[in-house]
Amino acid sequence: MPISIFRTVSRTLAVMCVVIACVGSTGCQAAGIVAGSVAGPTRTRQLSAAYDGLQDARVAVLVSAPQVTLRGYPAAPAKVCRVVSRRLAEGVDGITLTDPGQIDVFQRENPHWPAIPPGRLLDRLAVDCIVMIDLAEYATHESGNTHVMRGVVIGRVGVSAADAPNPDVQVFSHVVESRYPPGRPLGVLEADPQTIELGMLDLFSRTVAQLFHEHEKEEAW
Repeated sequence: MPISIFRTVSRTLAVMCVVIACVGSTGCQAAGIVAGSVAGPTRTRQLSAAYDGLQDARVAVLVSAPQVTLRGYPAAPAKVCRVVSRRLAEGVDGITLTDPGQIDVFQRENPHWPAIPPGRLLDRLAVDCIVMIDLAEYATHESGNTHVMRGVVIGRVGVSAADAPNPDVQVFSHVVESRYPPGRPLGVLEADPQTIELGMLDLFSRTVAQLFHEHEKEEAW
């Protein structure tokens, strides 16, 4: 049996086992969600990094958010910084990440840091590169409806490099949008804000990190 077909069959059987286990539980809405994720044959492709300049570099992750986001989710920048830093540390060869706790202190002590030119930020933080994430949207439910749970994180991911001709000009920029769950929204009886937030952060951080290292992507055959 070809490897790709073997992987597809194994994955389908594994998901079906989870569904069967869930069906026996009272009120297990997860069964329907998991069952909906079973698709047709898939194949795996190896993708290169969109930007590979973070390898063997000292890197800081800085996250900004508009006031409307901070009013509802004041910890959003710190959470995004933490999960993205962890993903980068796991996926990028030779990278050294500035501790997210140190970044949090820097941002609180310098509330106007987004106005500081990237070249100066690179010097202040003593790093080779800054991964800047400007959040445009961050929410755990549909806009205007707290009873419909659907997490969304949208942010522009940019890189400033100390060795660039002009460190104040980003050498890489890409918009990342992640929604969780990827299928239909959920009601408040099916999920809670904490679960939705964990899911959307996991998906967003994985997508951001994959911009900077080789990775596999599963797609329909």
